Amino acid sequence: MRSLRHTLVAAFAVAVAGCGDGNPATPTPPKAASAPTSTDAKVAPLPPILEKAIAWHGGIERLSALKTATITASGKQMGRPYTVTTRFHRDGSLRSDLEIHDALISQVITPDGAWATFDGVRMPLEPGDREAMLEGLRTMRLSLLADLAVDPDVAIEDRGLRNGKATIEVRWPKAPKGPYTLSFDDDGRLHALAWKTPVFGYRGSQASRIEILRWGDCRGVKVALETRLSIDGDVVQQETVSAFDVDTTLGVDVFAEPPAAATPPVFDRVTSPTTAAWMRAESLDDGSEERLAKWIERQGWRRAGPTIRTLPDAETRQSSVMIALDLTDPDTRPATRPQTRPAEGPRVRDIPSMRVLALATSPGKNAVDDAAKRLAASAAERGLVPAGPLRLVAWSADRLHVQLPVREKS
Repeated sequence: MRSLRHTLVAAFAVAVAGCGDGNPATPTPPKAASAPTSTDAKVAPLPPILEKAIAWHGGIERLSALKTATITASGKQMGRPYTVTTRFHRDGSLRSDLEIHDALISQVITPDGAWATFDGVRMPLEPGDREAMLEGLRTMRLSLLADLAVDPDVAIEDRGLRNGKATIEVRWPKAPKGPYTLSFDDDGRLHALAWKTPVFGYRGSQASRIEILRWGDCRGVKVALETRLSIDGDVVQQETVSAFDVDTTLGVDVFAEPPAAATPPVFDRVTSPTTAAWMRAESLDDGSEERLAKWIERQGWRRAGPTIRTLPDAETRQSSVMIALDLTDPDTRPATRPQTRPAEGPRVRDIPSMRVLALATSPGKNAVDDAAKRLAASAAERGLVPAGPLRLVAWSADRLHVQLPVREKS
């Protein structure tokens, strides 16, 4: 379950000794970059723009001293709000806890392996998940800049001016290899990072670009407080750092693989309002999801989340399928929505927020029935009653989110 969210923005916020929120302390002139020690120095000299960049961002001593970091950021991804907490250890460990689409996704990679959980339940890694986590770790370390001065395996090529920006290209002999293209302003501040990578919701590798929109200064080290992510030239995400801490003790449990839960935990949440493509469905295997996805593609729109199915209940006695839409791009946003009668085919609907009890489970009738019983019992224990049909949120082929809309007893 690859996340579109990249970790570069967090990396620029980490080297900030003693600053705890998104309001940096009084600026301090950065130290000039000191040369690496004789044992660490690279054979080839650094491009002049990289030396200037290391100095502008705080100097090699400060940037190299970082051991751990914890960063919290929030933003919108394809029009949907999210919050992410990233924890990094220089030994090669990275953890991301992402709250989006009314679920909590945790992904961890360490020198010993990788694992992931969905709402507290272990889930198998899909093909490409480990590679995506390694790339997140790569961009995290790449963005610290100082590592480029001492890594014996990295190849750095000065590309001169591109679009008015001094540019370097960085590669490694082992995956993820890159190339990663870094562009800088005249004073050395990093302007953007670009590379190609597989992205959730797209086919094949995509041209990805992260641009730094706003910098801060904390005790002589520069901090990226706001960034923008583009995929193939389309802006899909904008993020703001709200809190950060460095060189604090991260217990072994932070990156340790969790034990298997006896039963999935039940979460009480309020879903985010969304605009979705919607159509009636006859059954779980009637092909309605495929028809709806093709309809979205014909409209030139982009999906912005997993497929959601509603099951028949005593009141509605009907099923439906819906897929959240990303209509933030003015080039694809419809001036008028397609008009179709609900019984004849797909249409666009605004789905309001709602309170739900939710848990993660595997697909299959027995698993869904068991989840529905647990959610009904949990609602009764909390003094709640059902407020709509059961919802099945399909995150992957083997991971399902079961949601029961609820309300207080009248």
